[in-house]
Amino acid sequence: MTTDRGRRLPALLAAGLLLCGAAARVGGDTLPESVTALLPAERDVFRVGIARLSGEGLSQEARSAAETFPRLLYEQIGEIDERDLSGDELEAYAAVRLRTAKRTAATRLRSAVAARDRLLFEPLAVGPAARSAARERLDRAEEAVDEARAVLDRLDATEPDDVPGAPRRPLEYWSGHEAGLLLSLDSTPHALAVDEDLDLLLWGSIEEIEGYLAVDLFIYHRFLERNTAAGSTVARPEDLSGDTPLVAGDVARAVLGRDFATLVVATRRADAETAAAADAAVRVGGVLRGFSRAEARFLRPGAHEIRVELGDRASVRVVELAPGERRVERVEPPPPVSRLVRLQSSPSGADVYADSVWVGRTPLEHEFPASSTIVRMRREGYLESRFVVNAGSPDLLSRALLPDKIDWTEELRASRDGFYQALTWFVLSVPVTVLLHGGFESVRAAFPASDSTALSREELDRLARRGNILYWSSIGARLLNAGLFVNLLLSVFDYLAVGEGPHNQ
Repeated sequence: MTTDRGRRLPALLAAGLLLCGAAARVGGDTLPESVTALLPAERDVFRVGIARLSGEGLSQEARSAAETFPRLLYEQIGEIDERDLSGDELEAYAAVRLRTAKRTAATRLRSAVAARDRLLFEPLAVGPAARSAARERLDRAEEAVDEARAVLDRLDATEPDDVPGAPRRPLEYWSGHEAGLLLSLDSTPHALAVDEDLDLLLWGSIEEIEGYLAVDLFIYHRFLERNTAAGSTVARPEDLSGDTPLVAGDVARAVLGRDFATLVVATRRADAETAAAADAAVRVGGVLRGFSRAEARFLRPGAHEIRVELGDRASVRVVELAPGERRVERVEPPPPVSRLVRLQSSPSGADVYADSVWVGRTPLEHEFPASSTIVRMRREGYLESRFVVNAGSPDLLSRALLPDKIDWTEELRASRDGFYQALTWFVLSVPVTVLLHGGFESVRAAFPASDSTALSREELDRLARRGNILYWSSIGARLLNAGLFVNLLLSVFDYLAVGEGPHNQ
């Protein structure tokens, strides 16, 4: 067995040297699967935290500013949701992944070597079959060692530039900022970034100088392990909050990892407001930014599409933004689709107002937009008629105007006469129903209970026909009573309503 192992050793060493040489030659090529499998996954997000400002011997006013100023900064930059990674950052993240992969590969190599060494010191096998099995196990152990060593050598020859990485990552803020909380920098920026698993930490200091507050802000990158100045300002305590937008621009560039532009889209002029323009949706790059007027910040410099949508119509414009530019674009909303509607009134000659604007007298034709329009018809001596015209309204609208003054005495007299008439008919119908029902009961009482009677067959048939006529007549009379009673109730309600009319007018 020792002789076989001695023959294999030069061949294995040669193979290992060839692998190392190949690894050195293809350092920039695609990494093999055995190597990429050991690389840990990329960080899924880029985490940012903001710490309160630090300072010594601060007054109460300065301590309040140390808490307030970072919160105002977060309100300015809190909508940033993506980070562009620089080449140094990509290299730093790749180096961390490589170190982790090398530790894993070294652990696997040590395990493979230990397993092989255990086989080397096993007692010699007795018999040809046992010796053959032992040689096979040792061969497999040697192959595992060679494979593990080749992977570690390949990782040693790999540069951070060879490790692929996404140039952009979703940005995520420390969770406490949404609740208005700030991080406390009690030790070092690096220790705080590690404890909170942050990629970037925004921290700074505040100092009082003869009634002024001097603020210096820094960005600490955990994986680059370095601080970068992110902005500064000097202001009186009462003016410090007003400097927040100026400082926020520099901080935003540091958090974004790039320069940015700002686009303001207005869909109407201040002196020409319309309901249609107020409802217009503004989209920049396909993202809804607001209605009527919208501001899109932290845009990537370059071309951006503006869409102002009103219903199923849109006005489109493409603008080119330069780094650091703030542009205001006025985009008119698409013109509303109008249609012709004919308006009539009875009597004619009524003044017509569309959204409080006089458009003519009936009968007339007027173009209305697809949106809802409130229409009023007014004529002297008549009550105003008010209705809405929209996309679902018919092409012809006619309204009967009611007099604004009614002779309530005549109306009351007519409703009273109607009530008395209804009451009279109902009262007269009741005796008729009673007589018919009584006649039917009499016929039924006179009808014999058995066939043993002195009445002839013709008399019995005549009596039965008379009973049927009286029965169905009484049923009809009851239905007539019910109808007349309902009519009486309606006339009572009408009498009461007319009686209240003079008080409600």
